Amino acid sequence: MLDPFTLPFVQHGLWAILLLAIGAGVLGTWIVLRGLAFYAHGVAAATFPGLVLADGLGFAAPLGALAMALLFAVAVGRLATRQGGDHSTMTAMVLVGALAAGVILASDVFDAAANVNGLLFGSLLVISDRDLMIAGAASAVVLVATLLLGPRWLALGFDRDGARALGVRAGGPDAVLLVLVALVAVATLSAVGALLAAALMVIPAATVRPWISRMPIWQLATTLVTAALGAAGLWLSVKTNAPPGATIAVLAGVLFLMSVTLHSVLHRRSDRPRGGGGGRRRLAGRPALLVLLGLIGAGVAGCGSSDSGAKGDRIAVVATTTQLGDIVREVGGDRIALHQILQPNTDPHEYEPRPKDVQETAGAKLVFASGDGLDGWAGDIVEQSGSKATTVTVGAKVPTRLPGGEGEHEHGDHEDEAGGDHDEQAGHDEAGHEEAGHDHGGGAVDPHWWHDPRNVAAAVTVIRDALVAAEPDATAAIDARATAYLKKVEALDAGIARCIREVPAAQRKLVTSHDAFGYFTHRYGIRVVGAVIPSQTTQAQPSAGDVAKLADLVKREKVKAVFPESSVNPKLADAMARQTGAVSNLTLYGDTLGPAGSDGATYLGMEQHNADAMVRGFTGGAVRCRVAGL
Repeated sequence: MLDPFTLPFVQHGLWAILLLAIGAGVLGTWIVLRGLAFYAHGVAAATFPGLVLADGLGFAAPLGALAMALLFAVAVGRLATRQGGDHSTMTAMVLVGALAAGVILASDVFDAAANVNGLLFGSLLVISDRDLMIAGAASAVVLVATLLLGPRWLALGFDRDGARALGVRAGGPDAVLLVLVALVAVATLSAVGALLAAALMVIPAATVRPWISRMPIWQLATTLVTAALGAAGLWLSVKTNAPPGATIAVLAGVLFLMSVTLHSVLHRRSDRPRGGGGGRRRLAGRPALLVLLGLIGAGVAGCGSSDSGAKGDRIAVVATTTQLGDIVREVGGDRIALHQILQPNTDPHEYEPRPKDVQETAGAKLVFASGDGLDGWAGDIVEQSGSKATTVTVGAKVPTRLPGGEGEHEHGDHEDEAGGDHDEQAGHDEAGHEEAGHDHGGGAVDPHWWHDPRNVAAAVTVIRDALVAAEPDATAAIDARATAYLKKVEALDAGIARCIREVPAAQRKLVTSHDAFGYFTHRYGIRVVGAVIPSQTTQAQPSAGDVAKLADLVKREKVKAVFPESSVNPKLADAMARQTGAVSNLTLYGDTLGPAGSDGATYLGMEQHNADAMVRGFTGGAVRCRVAGL
């Protein structure tokens, strides 16, 4: 039953929860007593712009988060003092400003939202030693502050006016309390993230409050409940393969509702007169709370199931993305036991590690990563799993690597290129681009390398060599599968080139949901007019100016189709199409394969579908694309 706690990454997460339970549990009682629950949530969420700045400027995320949290605490504290202590209203006002600043920084300045996403939601599965130190330090500071200022906070919490009359000054203690909440909120980021911090800082204290009246006992009970919730949530997340932070938050919410319901029932019963007189029954407070915790434990114990997933003599392999998983599966066949981390139509920019992914990585012999930031979380999974696997970053070994960042590919602003004749170049490198095998410089590398089949052909060789090195006895079988698959990739490349040549160069104008098709357009002579989300990450947000500029360009260029992507919300693409008179009913597969049975269920199917959708969109349905030999 307790087998999940034998896993190293679970033990690491458990240590984080136990350390955080001390600070969050003790501080949570002060938060509930002083009515600062909304502030506690707000200060955690307000770390967003600090996280974006840290990612964009290249310094430690906790420093950026702490700086923003402290700034938020100071702003709310001063405004609340001027408004008679109204922390809730001031929290709402300052929080709106902080979130707006974060969105602008992430989308328009640093293009960093994808990297920040993990800290907004957190994960106990990838806790670092630094995270443990921050949690321990925050809890120690809370304990010291409680010893020094606890009596003042208690007096101000129960009778603020009376405390002032007795000479207890509110300004200093209040400011320290707000700063402490900010500090602990930052410490919880790695565990449950900014958006779920209340699951540790508020809900346990509110759950225990109806049952216990003495402050020290309340604090001790809250600390124990926080630790129990964290451990139970971590255990359940492993059993159900659910995100740990969200699991803890759900358990905390369920426990709170059960606590409130049970307390209400017992309170009504205690109000009933006894048969012989008007006495009242005492609430069975602490025993009832223990029963409540026992029910939660029993419910958790009944959930989930353990599966060992024996692999026999096959090579244990992990692939991070859907397209990489498909290619590895084609090359390895039944000689490998493959665990694919991302599932179809899952945006890699929004991925949160799951327990199963870390478990499978721990036992893997090979880990194939796509690289160039698309699956930047892969390194954390390998590190925290304790895996001894060899990691192969396939994207770093392909011959054609295009520069990332807006403006590095041909975009619609270069109107003088619109009429260029690419008929002779479809299926070949475009003139003006560097030769394959050279990094174009100019910033980060475009991570969507698989949209050029020549890169996939090189990837097949890389994967084959890694599998053979891991299992020499399987050389013949793996080599035969790789050779057969290479022929299909070559047929795909030639077939798409023929299809594109049927479309006049002046009609090859591409507008997509986001900038994911640079390799495809570079390979086949297609002009990128623009992207609704002008970024290579789907986490960015277009500004009103970006949308208006692109709409004008689409109209001026007489673009016939705006292509949404399978893993991106189509609303922006649909809105652009309505505004410009283009169609938006031809979906492309960009960052991910489609589900089983769809056109994009395999890499070969994905690219044939994309080519067919593009030529149909470019020509108003006059041309179709079907590639033989796949």
